Amino acid sequence: MGLILKLFGGLIIGAALIFGLVVGGYYIRWGVAPWMGRLEVQEQTHTGAYMQQSYNYFYSMYNIIKSYQTTIDTQEELLKEPCSEDMRETLQINIVGIKGQRAYSISEYNSRSAAEWTTGQFRDWSLPYRLAVVNGTLAEYDN
Repeated sequence: MGLILKLFGGLIIGAALIFGLVVGGYYIRWGVAPWMGRLEVQEQTHTGAYMQQSYNYFYSMYNIIKSYQTTIDTQEELLKEPCSEDMRETLQINIVGIKGQRAYSISEYNSRSAAEWTTGQFRDWSLPYRLAVVNGTLAEYDN
């Protein structure tokens, strides 16, 4: 009878240990999740392909935004010249649409530039940190 009690007690203790390890492992995983998340983000963002893609993204967005500004300036100059009412209306509609696209693109550029843990760290030093429109003109800020 004593041997059976010892075996039964050993099984209960063993089951309790296994249960404790499983539950403990689960809670440890939750406890280290913030650090593991940062590590995974760094591992994903420090691949050569991601760095190159991010680098190219900032150059492309910057050039697109500059192109929008040039197009707006050109169309505003055309508004100063004499033209038909239909042409004037078309130019004004174009300007409003392009200003909307420019504002959206500036917002995207700024949000990605501010993401220092991911995309923002791969913005080239020669590009501005932040863009804005001041008095209808594109303004660049370095920090």
